[in-house]
Amino acid sequence: MRPSQSYLPAIRAAAGFALAPMVGVAGFGLISEGYRFIEDLLIGRSTIVSIIVIVAYVQAALLGLPAYFLLKDRVRPTILNAALAGIIVASLPWVTLSVGSFQLTASIQVITHTALAGLLAGIAFWICAAWRNSNFDFQVED
Repeated sequence: MRPSQSYLPAIRAAAGFALAPMVGVAGFGLISEGYRFIEDLLIGRSTIVSIIVIVAYVQAALLGLPAYFLLKDRVRPTILNAALAGIIVASLPWVTLSVGSFQLTASIQVITHTALAGLLAGIAFWICAAWRNSNFDFQVED
């Protein structure tokens, strides 16, 4: 029995939304030198990593899903478009929070780190959702 290919884009997009935030969090950890800037906090690293994971999935749900549904029929799914969308989804909340901040250098550093993590997450989403979209063959041999 041959599975319907109409479900394939939805499954691939769901996989992209499941994987991309984790890639972004891992990239953020590498970019931020293992969360070096939070070592002075009273909470442990596992707690802060958990918070960052939750924030990443909330950002993907609140900003990434609407962006996906608004852009999926209007813009070609290229790696550049996915990377730019990832940058915007990751850094928009931090840009908003840092408006009027007195610590401009720290704000720019956090925004840069989140933008680079968003770049990685956008590329991961593109790999899951759009790469080689038409080259799948569900031929089942008897």
